[in-house]
Amino acid sequence: MSKHSTPRRLVAGTGAPATAARLEQLLSERTAELEHARHQTQELFQNMPALSVTTRRGQDGLPIIEDCNRMFPATLGYTRTEIIGRPLGDFYAPASRTAPETQPIDRADERLDGVGRHLLDKYGGVLDTLLYLEPTRARNGAYVGMRATYLDVTEHQREEQRRRDLETRYEAAFAQTLVGVLIVQDGSIVQANAKMAEITGYSPEEQSAFLSLHDMVAEHDRPALADRLLRYGRGERVEGRHVVHIRRKDDVLVPLEIEGGRVLYGGRPAVALVALDISDRIRLLNRLQHTRRLHNIGQLADGVAHSFNNALTAIYGRCEALLDQMSKADPRRHEVEAILKVASDTATLTQRVIAFGHTQPSTPKTLDLNVVVGDTLAVASPLVGQQLSIVTSLEPLLGLVEADAAYLEQALLTLLLHARDRTPVGGVIRVTTANVSADGGSADAPPEGDLVTLAVQDGGPELPSDALATLFEPMQSESGTPAHTGLASVQGLVTRLGGRIAATSSPGQGATITIALPSVAGTAPTQDEREASQPTQQPVLVVEDEDQVRSAVREWLAQAGYRVLEAAGGREALDLLADPKEPVDLILTDVVMPGMNGRQLVEELARTRSELRVIYMSGYPNPVHPFGETDGPTMLQKPFAPRTLLRAVRSVLEADAPASTPPDETPDS
Repeated sequence: MSKHSTPRRLVAGTGAPATAARLEQLLSERTAELEHARHQTQELFQNMPALSVTTRRGQDGLPIIEDCNRMFPATLGYTRTEIIGRPLGDFYAPASRTAPETQPIDRADERLDGVGRHLLDKYGGVLDTLLYLEPTRARNGAYVGMRATYLDVTEHQREEQRRRDLETRYEAAFAQTLVGVLIVQDGSIVQANAKMAEITGYSPEEQSAFLSLHDMVAEHDRPALADRLLRYGRGERVEGRHVVHIRRKDDVLVPLEIEGGRVLYGGRPAVALVALDISDRIRLLNRLQHTRRLHNIGQLADGVAHSFNNALTAIYGRCEALLDQMSKADPRRHEVEAILKVASDTATLTQRVIAFGHTQPSTPKTLDLNVVVGDTLAVASPLVGQQLSIVTSLEPLLGLVEADAAYLEQALLTLLLHARDRTPVGGVIRVTTANVSADGGSADAPPEGDLVTLAVQDGGPELPSDALATLFEPMQSESGTPAHTGLASVQGLVTRLGGRIAATSSPGQGATITIALPSVAGTAPTQDEREASQPTQQPVLVVEDEDQVRSAVREWLAQAGYRVLEAAGGREALDLLADPKEPVDLILTDVVMPGMNGRQLVEELARTRSELRVIYMSGYPNPVHPFGETDGPTMLQKPFAPRTLLRAVRSVLEADAPASTPPDETPDS
């Protein structure tokens, strides 16, 4: 035993210090490893790309921030010192301030993964975040705090909100746009807006039920549309707009102007088409072309009327010359007077017919409506036709009205043509005039005082109430032709005259349109002024390219005692008056002449003669001054009678101031 005991003591004596050293070394290594791990964990905590805090349970149970990573203060705008030691709820926006993790907590067993929370930065800005929460515990398992990590999704949320806003705006624009929009995929309509439903008459659901867009398109347009859809689907740029005709639900073809482009719908390629209903545009273009044709016809008629009026003026002159050479008992006098009357009636009829197509200045006079009716029927009877009868019932003691005769004739002719269109073959159109008191007037809401009425009754069917309500509104028929648009003009004319217009209808009585105008005091219509007294010898230059007209005017003036100079054109007139001392008191010139027109002649003469009295003559039927003047030289409308010419000449010569200042505008020749 003794020889073994010594070694044991030696081992024990020498081994204890070695074991302690080894343990100390291991402990030091493990401590260093733990410190390194703690340091790495802290580095990860501080540098993680999210906002993160650790909390402890405060005395009142509220979670108090114990630590935070660098991103938490950097994002919220605080310093680390301003954050540590404060309740977690201080950094929550009001909408999230009552969240469970901000309230006093005794225990926490649940983790939170990606729960939405709103944080509040130092300047009041709100951050959208997703919260990841994990409780922290002591060694004995007791709850001591938590680690809260917030992933900032503010920009993502904003982008998402922008995307939702764009979708909302797109849906609103798609639904409310004033043009039709539809999405076509694989040839079928997959979406259509309300305007497209309005155009086609089909609801969006009904449109989507069609097997193909081509089912709604007119057959003659289908090949071209198929080619367009194919090119749109390939993303090609197709220049210009394309017109297709869609068959509406009521079987009416509607012209649509379409454009398209490639889009994605449901993640798959599709074609978006924008369709504009051009029905109104086509109707307006048709009406414009119709108006242009009428304008061209009017210009042609003006030219014919110019030559015709020149001829009538010559006839006047020859007849007046013959009458001057005949005694009262000459048996041929009656024949010449008959020719003169026919020429006068023809001139009046020509002016009246042409006037219907021209805008005229208003020249109100005291009128007898019975006379207006008679004059208008002379023009209207051929237009109404021989298959209809016009019956008049005119009040013999009709009151007078203040109006422009030409305007009233146009209004009555419009009513007669409207009645003609509604009256069947063999029917009767009735024209009636009457005196009506204000309290018993037949017109709708007539003006106060006595009235004079003019009524036109057709022989057509009864008009329904809705048609009566819109009778005076400008409308277009389905064919694109004007539909009683003239009645709107008649209403405007009557309103300007201080009157009223109304329409009534009853079974078997057709429709009656009644114009009611205020009656004016007086017993006789306005008459022409008396002829001027016999003038003395005064020099008058007559410039007219038509020989017969120039000859007639020369003879009338010479017989009236004037000294007449004559020229067949502007250049000849300038030669006659080349000497500034050559006396001339009046220039009587035609407006439209070859080479130099009347206005150009007056301009040239005004260079050497500061005071010129001028009268223009025109064979064109438009009574508006050809140079656009309202107070310039007098205008004589051909054909005119000798007394009309002499009255105008005397009036101009007796005026205090000359009217020779040439206007600024150049006339159409």
